Amino acid sequence: MTTSHLPGTIHEAQDSYRTQLEENIISHLGLCALRGWTPADLRHEFSADIDPLLFLALPEIAYSCHEDMYALWINGTRPASATFLHIATLEKILQTLPLLNALPEWQKLPGLNHVELELPEEFTPEQSKAHHRITALLKKAESTNFEEEAEALILKAETLRQRYRIESLLIDPYNQDAPVRSAKILATRVYLKAPWIRHQFKLLSSVARIHSCEALLITKSGIATVFGEQDDVSHLVELFNSLNRQRDYFMKNSSGAREAQRNGETSSYRRSFMIAYANQITMLLTRAKEEAFDDLSTHAPLAHNAVVPVLEDRSAQSQEALKDSFPNTKSMIFKSTNPQGHFDGLDAANNSHLGGDSAGLENPYTWF
Repeated sequence: MTTSHLPGTIHEAQDSYRTQLEENIISHLGLCALRGWTPADLRHEFSADIDPLLFLALPEIAYSCHEDMYALWINGTRPASATFLHIATLEKILQTLPLLNALPEWQKLPGLNHVELELPEEFTPEQSKAHHRITALLKKAESTNFEEEAEALILKAETLRQRYRIESLLIDPYNQDAPVRSAKILATRVYLKAPWIRHQFKLLSSVARIHSCEALLITKSGIATVFGEQDDVSHLVELFNSLNRQRDYFMKNSSGAREAQRNGETSSYRRSFMIAYANQITMLLTRAKEEAFDDLSTHAPLAHNAVVPVLEDRSAQSQEALKDSFPNTKSMIFKSTNPQGHFDGLDAANNSHLGGDSAGLENPYTWF
């Protein structure tokens, strides 16, 4: 053999190795789908680099998985890119795929339950108007750099949401025995981006429980699942996303952020800021909810007595759904050590009007 043949031989060997890696990855993607992983989950775990492989795995998913999971893959897979992945990237994906835990709640995902994304037909014109006003208020809160203005807008949005929620439950507000719209508890995945995944999840978990839902952090990469009635989940995810973006802005631009950077205390400052922010947001959201229900109790006590058991039952169903899917969970503990970060976090939440931790919200759930 002459040396002129070596480059071609090396190229052929690389192509053969690449093909082998891709085939092994496709096989493992089939196993991941069997264990509850959707294209969106895998895209979060590996970035959009994995998109071409997800497309190539579709025949494997069709052959090996339940038709419901295949439907999730069809809806969630993007057209294949012609770009080849580096061999090092393929090797990393192949090493990681077998380590992914099962996600057993996948059968509760909205894509399998024909959840209507449009407003329900039974919504009154006033309810539909309120729904759109809530969204507009949250967007406006994010568009301002003034904490006091954001505070007023978010508090107004939450108060309006609780009133709208009460109205949507009541068919006959003065008949305690009147039927209410039954809740169907579904699972919705939320994707948290690094850094500070655990602290973002603390905020998500707090907002979830105020809306009769339960949240669980199921991967270290930031995949969380929220269990609850779909209308409640849709609102809390929208609210959380808005609050989380505001949290990120004020954490980096609050009064003590630059001083912490000069002193080499950025990590402790941000950690304490986020703990205080989540606690204070919880108090303010709780206050808005209590004010709405106190007003209902004063002006329509029979309606109040009809609504409260329904929401308590939703909370219980959400907790049960979480524990049925993930029976072995553990709590996360958070520790605040930077006083300036703590006080700035309180100020940011108060000036967005959202604060303190209510019972049971201090230690959100994690699965891994």
